[in-house]
Amino acid sequence: MMPTTFRPAVVLLVLAASPALGAPVFEPHLPDFYQHQQSHQMQWPTNPASAYPGAPDTEPNPLNPGYANGNWWEDTGGWCRTTAWANAMYHFDQLGFGGLFDHSKPPASDPVHNNKNWLQRFAYANEDLSIRAGLGCIGPSGVVDYVHDYGHRASLVEYQWDDANSKVTERTYTQGSVSGISDSSITTMYDVITTLLPDDDWAVVIEISDPDAVQWWHDPANGIESFHAFTGAGVEAAMRSLWWADPNDTEVTANAGVNWGHSYVATDPVPVGQAYYSNAMLKADKLTFDNGPYAGATIDAIYALSVVPEPTTLVLFATGLVILVSRRGRR
Repeated sequence: MMPTTFRPAVVLLVLAASPALGAPVFEPHLPDFYQHQQSHQMQWPTNPASAYPGAPDTEPNPLNPGYANGNWWEDTGGWCRTTAWANAMYHFDQLGFGGLFDHSKPPASDPVHNNKNWLQRFAYANEDLSIRAGLGCIGPSGVVDYVHDYGHRASLVEYQWDDANSKVTERTYTQGSVSGISDSSITTMYDVITTLLPDDDWAVVIEISDPDAVQWWHDPANGIESFHAFTGAGVEAAMRSLWWADPNDTEVTANAGVNWGHSYVATDPVPVGQAYYSNAMLKADKLTFDNGPYAGATIDAIYALSVVPEPTTLVLFATGLVILVSRRGRR
């Protein structure tokens, strides 16, 4: 499944509680959404979507995300990075940051978002994130803005591997601000992941590339020079092992990859859990994949996202508690 245009993508890792030595740990709220899921998937509750590369649907005008916009974007090859971030938004939504995925929750609470299934909400988030990037791959500042626009604050730390100097650098993005680049105290990219591991308040996006091999996302002979993205789902630190939800994964459902249309149907449960994830180990350099579908690829960047409520949201929440306590006190 090769994209017909240059669409860089990213790898996302959302990890949770500190693992026991030698035991893998999995993020309990991490879905494995599929990047080619057509936005009007709910029109096919049990059957595959139309064949690719069929004529795309008409682009929305005005260009806004929607729950039934069709597959107007499908001929561009799908959106790995936006799918990875959509996984992260579902994760944070499940942690109580309402409105990041399910926009019917406060503080968003627009009635147009009521009574939608998870596939519809994923399609909306995927379109929303990509449209914000000019139909491209949304960057760190765009992700911070997305979180802010839905009523929360975000801090995003970008870790880059400096190959020339064999070190990790970092910089931080907040609303309207980007710090300078500095050397990180962490010495390897995998150690960045395991440092963040004990805290499920972080969602970590990992960017990989493989200039030495032909991948579906890297094939210079056919004009494709990109990087890939997947959403990490777990880790076993003692084994340098990673599990991830790959936006391009088409191996786990009966309709997997049919016509590039969809991997899931509207009646499926949200795809969360080890059964949906891929797995591989890193080499001793803690940078290069040793096996699995991306053996030989290296981790170039990691994006660690944390979310906290906006001060106004906290005030409203506190006010609500005061009112509730007051009402109970009068009973």
